[in-house]
Amino acid sequence: MEKTKYKIGEFSKLARVTVRTLRHYEDIGLPKPDIVDMCSSSSSRIWGSRILPRVRSRARSRIASISWQICAGAMSNFRESSRRTI
Repeated sequence: MEKTKYKIGEFSKLARVTVRTLRHYEDIGLPKPDIVDMCSSSSSRIWGSRILPRVRSRARSRIASISWQICAGAMSNFRESSRRTI
């Protein structure tokens, strides 16, 4: 069975971005971790494999100099279309 939930360090390696980048994405809502455990001393974050393509896409678009506004709009449209198909 394939693992689907990852701690931030594991997820950052899979996504090919830094932990700092993931925290920045979380701060601006692009995308957010699946679970944030506020009860633990470190407020651990659990990232799901379903958002891995979105994080990789964001990283690639950053390299291609696509603006945050365009990316946020695309992510919003992706979330809306996902809700309709479920």
